[in-house]
Amino acid sequence: MLMEIDWSSLTDGLSIKTFKKGHVFYEQDEASDYVYIVDKGRVALRIFTTEGDARTIITLDEGCIFGNLSLFDDRANSCRAVSVSDEASIYIIPKPQVIRKINEDANLMHNMLLESNRVNRILTKQMELMSFRNAECIVSFYLMHMANLYSEDSSDGSREKRKLTMKFTHQDIADVTGLSRVCVSNVISTLMKEDILEKADGAYILADLKALKTKARV
Repeated sequence: MLMEIDWSSLTDGLSIKTFKKGHVFYEQDEASDYVYIVDKGRVALRIFTTEGDARTIITLDEGCIFGNLSLFDDRANSCRAVSVSDEASIYIIPKPQVIRKINEDANLMHNMLLESNRVNRILTKQMELMSFRNAECIVSFYLMHMANLYSEDSSDGSREKRKLTMKFTHQDIADVTGLSRVCVSNVISTLMKEDILEKADGAYILADLKALKTKARV
């Protein structure tokens, strides 16, 4: 599970704003005057090529902060930030207010460093996957990652199972991993044929965690 970070020193007294799926908080290469904290929902950070191709760098959920990359160097943001859940509840904090509170609160600075460290580890793992591992390994690792964040026990007595509580499409996985949708679909199909993955009522079930970990090389 993601580490829980206390942002109350930034959010106390602030109202939450709700945004629909597809809302863009800021564009790639665009400066922003605010820092954002996710209360509920999910926000994706995406990069785009000049040809319009997109890749999701990271998906942020409850307790995550974004817009802070340019907090100290005042440069433009490197990604587009867009809501990818049906609704996203977000705290919006002016950058000068964040900087002032950081200067006053050493614990807040510590939390900022913790969050940066967490994101750096995720990005490093993604670079490793995309550089050195095949498609089956990448998709399996992503499914394990999803199980750590969004799953519930679905064991049937014979073996441990995890039911993913967040629904997603093959295109969603493709966007995150950089694989094609067809490639992701082929891997998912293979995992289901091998009884490693199941699907019931529209939700995926990791039916053989041990085998999936082996494929993910974790």
